[in-house]
Amino acid sequence: MHGMFSYIFTDLIEHKSAKEHETGNQPRVAGTAINGVKTIVDVKLNLEETKELVTVVDKYSPLAAIFNSGKLKSQLNRRQLKKLSSCLPLIFALFHIERPVDPEVCIDIELLKKHATIACETLDLSPDIITDEYLALFSRNAYAEFAPTAAIIGGILAQDVIQYLGGKDSPINNCVVFDAHRSEIPIYYL
Repeated sequence: MHGMFSYIFTDLIEHKSAKEHETGNQPRVAGTAINGVKTIVDVKLNLEETKELVTVVDKYSPLAAIFNSGKLKSQLNRRQLKKLSSCLPLIFALFHIERPVDPEVCIDIELLKKHATIACETLDLSPDIITDEYLALFSRNAYAEFAPTAAIIGGILAQDVIQYLGGKDSPINNCVVFDAHRSEIPIYYL
């Protein structure tokens, strides 16, 4: 957690989940890729209730691979890439900067910018998404634990666990970023 910014990374390697759906106009077919990381592997029809039990396999990138992923550009269109927050590369940058002993010390903005630019190159993103405003915010808020942010990110995680245990959805795959400054909580598969 970094002040008004936080994240969740999930590394389940491979996860299989089943969910019951109403039978739609288009039948669901085993082998169909839902997105770059989710694939339908089995479909069982219940004709009496007009429902189908759909089994989905999620493939997760190992945590170490997330930091070198180039998948982000393929899942976002050009407009979404232009609107992409500085939050993701700055969070990645802070993994390479040592936490100060004194919590009052701000992170050096030039050092933060250097590591954020490297994170952008690694993620195959334009370094232009890193703004001075976000650099200043992250410099001041790095490693700060802010109770409202902890409550929100904890609530997101709890909601995900409840939805999974209730059979409503598969777990987050594999990166959630909370940006309180822009009121955004995007989910990326990296």
